[in-house]
Amino acid sequence: MADLEGNPEMIFGCRERPGDPAVGVPWMLGTPVVVSPPWRRTFLHASRIAVEEWQARHPILSNFIDARNAKHIRWLRWLDFHFIARHDRHGPLGLPFLEFVRINPCA
Repeated sequence: MADLEGNPEMIFGCRERPGDPAVGVPWMLGTPVVVSPPWRRTFLHASRIAVEEWQARHPILSNFIDARNAKHIRWLRWLDFHFIARHDRHGPLGLPFLEFVRINPCA
């Protein structure tokens, strides 16, 4: 969890895909504060470190993101994730989502 100036602004992690320890499922919830000018650089640096740590435990990282979320899609690309599929009706609301993956080339 990221606690910035006494306020919880972000929570994130990576869990093992049930039944497949090789695959980690990264997730994050955050407020706009974490990408605001005073915190943006810290957020980017910390996110790169977290992804590298998760990748050390899981040769494959994979999850889904709302296809309408352009800012986070750009951030995932910056973190070297790749988009492998579009799911036009995903989740309980049937919204478009993109499936993303990052594979450790040394695995």
